[in-house]
Amino acid sequence: MESAYTQFQMNRIYWDIETGPKDIEFIKKIMGEFNPANVKIGKNKKPEAVAKQIEDARLAYEPDLLDSACLNAIIGRVMAIGYIDLAGEAHILDADADEATAIDRWFHYMARHKDALFLGWNTVEFDLRFLRQRALCLGLKIPYGLYIHTGYRPRWSRNVDLMFEFTGSTQQYKKLDHVAKALGHTGKNGDGAMFHKLWTSKVPGDRERAGMYLTNDLQMTKFVGDKIVDLHEYVPQEEQGDDVPY
Repeated sequence: MESAYTQFQMNRIYWDIETGPKDIEFIKKIMGEFNPANVKIGKNKKPEAVAKQIEDARLAYEPDLLDSACLNAIIGRVMAIGYIDLAGEAHILDADADEATAIDRWFHYMARHKDALFLGWNTVEFDLRFLRQRALCLGLKIPYGLYIHTGYRPRWSRNVDLMFEFTGSTQQYKKLDHVAKALGHTGKNGDGAMFHKLWTSKVPGDRERAGMYLTNDLQMTKFVGDKIVDLHEYVPQEEQGDDVPY
């Protein structure tokens, strides 16, 4: 009879999300309009220099808000969810047109694959948190167990954060690109900060480029996972004691 350990080692689903900003008017409704009083001005500056500094800050305000929104689930949103299924095929759920439906479909996919591990990079500190917060903002039901304990992995034993597995620490951040290259992969094929712009672009070929970027990220995650996951033994939650932060 196949052990739970062997079963979980075989059933691996690799996943990643890509995010982007909500529209700028919504963001400013939450974060506020530009306020010159918030610009830090040094001492003894000439009026012309002060005016220029304030104008530069004003011009940078909206672009900076849009950039920061990609990491903030209150003013950002999920643009796409990518995953490599049990058969090794890559898929992308488009969340651009209907974010709520895409997240809900992903939650149902997770729930249907209870015999699989879901492996990703920095999923504890980013992907799972972002998805959970977006789900709450959108009024979606969250799968049982999909919540976070600060300082630990989620108490959802089907999640494997490969960054944690590599570093052995919740306090140490490493870029997937760097680790993948160290293990022999060619690395990223683009800039993640550009994903949402390419994904929503009307320029021919841009959306395809964004899709290729996400697919490469998934393949890179799988490459790293396949390198390091076999060195760890995963025990189902029900076989763990309550004192194990796993």
